[in-house]
Amino acid sequence: MRIRFGTLLTFVALGLTTIPCYQAASQSYPARQITIVIPFPAGGNLEIVARPLAERLSVSLGQPVIIENRPGGAGGTVGTKAVANAKPDGYTLLLTPAAPLVTAPAIYKNLGYDPSRDFVPVATLFSVPHMLVVHPALPVDSMERLVSYAKANPGKVSYASPGFGTQPHLLAELFRLTTGANIVHVPYKGATPAVTDILAGQVQMYLTRSRCSFPTFRRGNCERLP
Repeated sequence: MRIRFGTLLTFVALGLTTIPCYQAASQSYPARQITIVIPFPAGGNLEIVARPLAERLSVSLGQPVIIENRPGGAGGTVGTKAVANAKPDGYTLLLTPAAPLVTAPAIYKNLGYDPSRDFVPVATLFSVPHMLVVHPALPVDSMERLVSYAKANPGKVSYASPGFGTQPHLLAELFRLTTGANIVHVPYKGATPAVTDILAGQVQMYLTRSRCSFPTFRRGNCERLP
């Protein structure tokens, strides 16, 4: 079953760590390799954009542009901190959804970086709907039955997320609060291990960025959350 949870704008930005604008615009830039850091494990949704982007930037700029995955959990804040602490010369960029820069400051006390001070947004690359999916072994085929099942089996339905403070985590908590369903959060260090475990049936629910025709999960209709 796939349930449409609402369309949410995903802010994906390339962050230049405290580099003056005039320096980035200099004719001498870039003079060497550029690294785009993704603060999540390899194989996630961001790579669908990151790999073609890196190839086209490399051709356009005339310098190598590589992708570096810097996972570590904590909702992408570990890799984001590494970029914030990198040399502010415009050669280490960040490609991330909103969580490490928007929601993380409200959740974590000591991030080790200040989003407004340490990063300069470059571009919003795409937006996608979020889909609530369940493992086919779960005996539900609609939002109503999912909520009823979770209420009747408190604590027996678990949901995966890419980490604390990520959009899937917050959306699942919104689902829990809105419906009163008793579900358990299982955080992972990125989307890839989370998807792997829901496919294996280790967890029963996952909120993922995708289209209604996402082919990995059981066929079903998309529904708006009541």
